[in-house]
Amino acid sequence: MYSSFFRGKCDSLCEVSQKQAGLDGVVSSVWEAGKITENCGEDFLKVTPGIRLETDEVGDQKRVATPTVASLEGSTHIVVGRSITKSRKIQ
Repeated sequence: MYSSFFRGKCDSLCEVSQKQAGLDGVVSSVWEAGKITENCGEDFLKVTPGIRLETDEVGDQKRVATPTVASLEGSTHIVVGRSITKSRKIQ
């Protein structure tokens, strides 16, 4: 889903964010969550925006995923915005 350029950047950014900056986690695409887990471990938080329900339109975002895919890819927290704000069934 992403190029080798991003794969290499993911490795180096994991090193900086966890080991040098001492962060507990990062915000990233669902598609980097697994690589982040490999580099930083299971306990490192992966907050992933761009979550859509299967029935939702992708809209202007290209790197979206369902909650199920996000979980399978290693996301620890998901950001669900448009699926809620654009819903026609809000009660």
